[in-house]
Amino acid sequence: MLPASAANVALEAQRYDEAIARSQRLLRLMPNYLPAQLTLAEAQLQRDPAAAYDLLRDITTQHPESPQGFNLLAEAAGRSGFNGWGHLARAEHLQLTGRVDRGIRQFGYCQRRRPAGKRHSGASAH
Repeated sequence: MLPASAANVALEAQRYDEAIARSQRLLRLMPNYLPAQLTLAEAQLQRDPAAAYDLLRDITTQHPESPQGFNLLAEAAGRSGFNGWGHLARAEHLQLTGRVDRGIRQFGYCQRRRPAGKRHSGASAH
């Protein structure tokens, strides 16, 4: 994870624009490098939750075993108004971290919150 450390340092210092720029540079050199993708998504979450949501949908599709990806996706979905998707992502995060019972309960929240007939476009469940 060393190559992503400068971007992480910027993120931890709440220099979000710098973290975004450094992550994007890393991703030009190493496309799909998960640590850089997650740093970029977390920084974008502070600037543009909807952009972070879109990015995190892609990341969790590419890396369905990433608990951190689903944790960030849940946060981005909630901040972008996709509450049902946020509950679904939180359920996946809980399942990936071994808290299956809590994940099942979280999935129940997702089912109850989604209005009948309402679906998000690009509706592939993670």
